[in-house]
Amino acid sequence: EAVVEALKAHRASAAVQEMGCGALVTLLMSHAENNRLAKEVTAIREVEAAIRGHPIQPAVQREAQAALRLLREGNAG
Repeated sequence: EAVVEALKAHRASAAVQEMGCGALVTLLMSHAENNRLAKEVTAIREVEAAIRGHPIQPAVQREAQAALRLLREGNAG
């Protein structure tokens, strides 16, 4: 929840978006329950906002796309 709130509060910061999406990837890959929790706190919406808000930042795009893929498809946990 804290990661999603940071993404929301700092949408204009490419660095926060990159790190936040990267943190989501780590959390989502570490435990399957994190995927359900992330969906409950609207993580998908915030990750999509990062993608739209930083279209020319490759690091943001890479981390956000990875997070989005895990959120949509789930993971082995």
